[in-house]
Amino acid sequence: MIFQVDVREARTTIGASFDPQNDTIALNGSFRPGGWQPGGGLADTQALDDGTTGGDTNANDGIYTVQLVVPQGTPPRIEYKYGINVVNSEAAQGVNHVQYIRHTESYVLPVDVFGNMSQESATLEIGSLVINRTAGNVTLTWEGLPGVHLQKLETITGSATDVTGTEGQNSYEILPNDAAGFYRLVRP
Repeated sequence: MIFQVDVREARTTIGASFDPQNDTIALNGSFRPGGWQPGGGLADTQALDDGTTGGDTNANDGIYTVQLVVPQGTPPRIEYKYGINVVNSEAAQGVNHVQYIRHTESYVLPVDVFGNMSQESATLEIGSLVINRTAGNVTLTWEGLPGVHLQKLETITGSATDVTGTEGQNSYEILPNDAAGFYRLVRP
């Protein structure tokens, strides 16, 4: 997952403007192994603005980027904040950015603005099931999220069975010889 933060208006804990020559910026959050890291535990999540590292595309534009592997099994809702010079200085304790992991593959989160604590709405957590029919084939698509999977019901009031291989995926093709049924997305 690629995190990006705009630090052009960022301030250090003493109120000075962020200085790209002398200051560093790093990411801390609930998704890290062991959870939040206090103080000096942020060296492995340092964000850069060099145009090449960690998904950064434009050097010296004030948008710092860090690419991290979020451990499998991490809950879809993640909280995080950035720190200048290894200090959690972006906002008060407990005031964090909130995003939802919506894909199982690598992707880029929206650009955060340092000090503007964006919080994505939970109502988007599971998404919608979309049905597409092309030349007799029917494909169901949705936003792939960890733990979210497809279930099939033979009748609208019948019991549901999990569709094998759909957890964390984002599509399923209904084969022409499949029995008619009703489909739904579920999450743990």
